[in-house]
Amino acid sequence: MVMNTQTCNTAITDELFLVLSEKEKNIISKRFSLLSKERKTLEQIGQEYNITRERVRQIEKNAITKLRRTSAQTKLSDVFEATKEIVTQNGGIVSEYKLLDLVSGLIRKENFSNELLVLSFEINPLLGKIKKSKMYTKSWYIKDKVSKKEIIKINTLAEKELKKEGEIVEESEFLSNLQEIIKSELKINATKSLLISALEIGKKVKKIREGFGLTQWRSVQPKSIKDKALIVLKRKNAPMHFRKIADEIANTEFDKKNVTIQAVHNELIRYNEFVLIGRGIYALKEWGFSEGTVKDVIKDVLKSSGPLNKSEIIQEVLKRRQVKTGTISLNLQKYPEFKRVGRAVYTLA
Repeated sequence: MVMNTQTCNTAITDELFLVLSEKEKNIISKRFSLLSKERKTLEQIGQEYNITRERVRQIEKNAITKLRRTSAQTKLSDVFEATKEIVTQNGGIVSEYKLLDLVSGLIRKENFSNELLVLSFEINPLLGKIKKSKMYTKSWYIKDKVSKKEIIKINTLAEKELKKEGEIVEESEFLSNLQEIIKSELKINATKSLLISALEIGKKVKKIREGFGLTQWRSVQPKSIKDKALIVLKRKNAPMHFRKIADEIANTEFDKKNVTIQAVHNELIRYNEFVLIGRGIYALKEWGFSEGTVKDVIKDVLKSSGPLNKSEIIQEVLKRRQVKTGTISLNLQKYPEFKRVGRAVYTLA
């Protein structure tokens, strides 16, 4: 019979806490929000016991040391095995939020709360911890497979390499280059799995569909609707209707910000990186599409190429605008700026 989460957690903590004093039990419970206790800071617990926050830290550290020595003989042993398997499969390091999700999915016969699982990571003698900071997400690594120093160095070298490249680098190429750099600098043979996981916990380098880049680049971590529209169009590599662009921005989930169709359309109109080439259809100017009316595009074509026959003019205009061929023909006949100089051959008047 499978116990509910609260009953399971109580049974495990009762067994686990046999080696702790009452004060240690209470402090660990409050620090990890166990046994229905609210999570407390070192300062708050210190005020309860009328002791300094440093003294609370020492008591917590001593309690963790005791639990680390004895926990392998408790019901947490299955959690330890699952954790080791998952972290190993991920190259030796995993972010805490990902590890919680994966361990919960692997351990199905018991209902472990996230709070108890976090404590299990803390007291697992195989694991080392990288604390949450401006540079890294909170993560856990297997100490005999990789060191904290190596993880940090991997991120530093990756950032340096991308700064040198100055643009997004395709995943396979980037990882191969980074492996060679790390082998030279750290004298270790880092697997691609380790590199991906190590970079995943860092906040300076990010993997996206196109490859690896720096989070400071707007092409990697967009900050505006304009940035997102540019990414969407480049990924599509073809003109799109503004409604489709808005839908794609929403579906891609760059962030949790909602965007409206009108807001997207406003940005497309506002910036000259985008060119209206048909009814509501936009392309990137860098693709060679021209602004202006069909008449303006024909003038540009004839100005740069000289006299052309009608089919050649149509072909060139369609490279720059999405319009019906009949519209192009009508413009050639309608405006006096275009002079017919031969059989279906036109030039500027």
